Amino acid sequence: MTKQLEDLNSKLTVEILYSKMEGHRNFDRIVSLKLQNKPVIVGVSQANRDNPYFVDLLKDASTKPIGKILFSKDSGVTRDPNMRVEKINLSAISDVIVRTYMMNLGYSNQDVIYKRTSIFHKDKESMQVIEYVLPSIHNWL
Repeated sequence: MTKQLEDLNSKLTVEILYSKMEGHRNFDRIVSLKLQNKPVIVGVSQANRDNPYFVDLLKDASTKPIGKILFSKDSGVTRDPNMRVEKINLSAISDVIVRTYMMNLGYSNQDVIYKRTSIFHKDKESMQVIEYVLPSIHNWL
């Protein structure tokens, strides 16, 4: 998604909403991807601590989109072909940080949000990434 967003507008920025080891089990990172400072994607990445490649990737990513690293030629990372895309509304979002952030942006249950769930693999490690595509993306399409 990073490359496609940059193609829409070169002023892509990342705001970290949450980033830490959750319950000594998973490292969670929640970000808002913005075009011209307007949120268009909320991304939730989660890697189990037993997957050090992905945990380190999330910790080191700072305010850089992880897509550039995941899809670089030499990364050795693949995306599971069984990616899911769903059309949802705000009430279907269980993550409190994500739902609250979207509500603070003015979104409600009447707004259509697209949710894409992907699993990335490297060797025997894996990481889940959920991307919520916000209605504001239509300003660039």
